Amino acid sequence: SHLARPPRAALATHGHALRQPPTLRHLPTLRLLAALTLLLLVTTGCGTEADAGTSAASADGASADGVSGVDGASGADGSAGADSGASSDAGATDSGATAGGPPYAIGVRTITVAGAGGRDLPTEVWYPIAAGTKGAHAKYLLDQVPSPYGAIRDAKPLTGNLPLVVFSHGNGGVREQSVFLTEWLARHGYVVASPEHVGNSFLSMKQEQTAVMTLWRPQDVTAVIDTMLTPGKDDPAFLQGLADPERVGVTGHSFGGYTSLAVAGLKVQVPPAYNLDCSKAQAERSPQDQLVCPEIAKLGAAPFSFHDKRVKVAVPLAHAGYGWKMLVKVAKDAKHIPLVILGASGDTLTPFATEAQPLYDDLTTPSALIKIVGGSHYSFANLCDVEHLLPAGFKQNMGNICTASAKPTIAETFDIVQTYTLAAMDLVLRGDSDAAQVFDPKKETQGLHTLQSRGLAQ
Repeated sequence: SHLARPPRAALATHGHALRQPPTLRHLPTLRLLAALTLLLLVTTGCGTEADAGTSAASADGASADGVSGVDGASGADGSAGADSGASSDAGATDSGATAGGPPYAIGVRTITVAGAGGRDLPTEVWYPIAAGTKGAHAKYLLDQVPSPYGAIRDAKPLTGNLPLVVFSHGNGGVREQSVFLTEWLARHGYVVASPEHVGNSFLSMKQEQTAVMTLWRPQDVTAVIDTMLTPGKDDPAFLQGLADPERVGVTGHSFGGYTSLAVAGLKVQVPPAYNLDCSKAQAERSPQDQLVCPEIAKLGAAPFSFHDKRVKVAVPLAHAGYGWKMLVKVAKDAKHIPLVILGASGDTLTPFATEAQPLYDDLTTPSALIKIVGGSHYSFANLCDVEHLLPAGFKQNMGNICTASAKPTIAETFDIVQTYTLAAMDLVLRGDSDAAQVFDPKKETQGLHTLQSRGLAQ
């Protein structure tokens, strides 16, 4: 069932998933704590994303020329059939991933993808494997936290032709920050690829690159899709035929939510808060402008489009960028692919009222908006498993999400995120009509979340 809760014991073991290159895996505990502290200082916000809550008026961020904030896409009439992005053979057999049905055993491998700006992106790939496969279980967070669902490192995948989901981490986050979701999707028959946005992640964070990341991050996701669907001769052989080019979805948290929306077709601009000035000579520009201005020269006039038409559905989580004008205001009646937006009412970093709700209000059909009643910006990552390592000041932004008295508890929150993300992917990428029931706005939500939807429950 799409509404079935994951095993609580498994949820209780979720790790914060900070897998590092081999040279960093065996840092002593003190270095681990220092690295975590660095992560937590930069993990949220996009530059000044924390100021998004003061920008309620900025939700009207249409460009001067009145251009639509969404590229034209199928799905205009809101039906959940062919126009929703499901391919004509979406119900076709997923080759080896069908025997016995989910949940499947899962494997995980690390590959490298050539990203924007000449960056090499370590990318984690999760995928279904045959039941009973033997091997070493994956560990995350410098090998400190075990895989929540027993993913086996470097296992042989099932036969391919599987739907693909790309996950994008938050600003200063890591590719394995939300393994509760990435592994969950793989358990249900998906290939999931999550790139490390180098220069905007954990130990690689470079503040002067934050502005250019508004332009590089969507290109990173497209590069990952390219590699997953059409691997080159130097890419790992297991990728050949693994993912179905007709069934691609995206999701992501915070800056990664912005990234998923940009790839889905919302138009992009470098936020006014960066005070971008490309009129100066190269040597006189600020460090951030020295990176952004050449990129803009290649892309042409704003707003920019990073729409990847292979993407059929997007599920942004606590996304940034709409209230803060990284994403151009969606024009009235603009066409778009199915968008399922999740946020938390307790999020003070990308506030629901200035990010999620205004975007949903501007969208047409098919779309949905899920508000977790309570929670925080960190309800969409695996931080509770390393809560004991976190500095006291940081916990103020987390709220009480890790406590037994939290409402919803972190396990219930993960369940909500898993349920709606899986249902969105199943509905669009697999043409599973049963998944539409999840988006019925009249269904009971136990007071833990609210649901608005249109065009998905048909």
